[in-house]
Amino acid sequence: NGVSYPASIKDTIVFKKEGYPNFLKDIQGISYAEKKGRWTDAELNQNAIFTFKEPLPTKFKLEIVCKAYNRDKNENVVKVKVGDSIREFKADHENSDKYTLEFDNNQNSNIIEIAPPKPFEPTEKLEGSDTRKRGIFLVSLKIIDMKK
Repeated sequence: NGVSYPASIKDTIVFKKEGYPNFLKDIQGISYAEKKGRWTDAELNQNAIFTFKEPLPTKFKLEIVCKAYNRDKNENVVKVKVGDSIREFKADHENSDKYTLEFDNNQNSNIIEIAPPKPFEPTEKLEGSDTRKRGIFLVSLKIIDMKK
């Protein structure tokens, strides 16, 4: 997945940066960096999957700053899975908002899986060569350990 840069799991993943922090082992379903972030892309993988080198904290908050492509917020349900815990939120279309989700990671999972809403293919409504199937636009992601 390209270049990695030195970082700690306490640091925010900033999606406009080139590359990813070195605490990540693998990333799937995420498109290339743009000026403010990255789109999830169902052409690459149905869901965005972040595999960490180490298990995630046993109790943590996940802060996601993102927005969805679809104008109907009721259709913009984003599901986030860690181990057997699933949380969801409805992403805004206009603004990149911060969504905070709490997880108990009793299985010592090292994977965060984000299931975006139904992807939008720009070629359905727009001219151009961009064939990505966009779900949500990710600006940042942060893990806050609640045990410390």
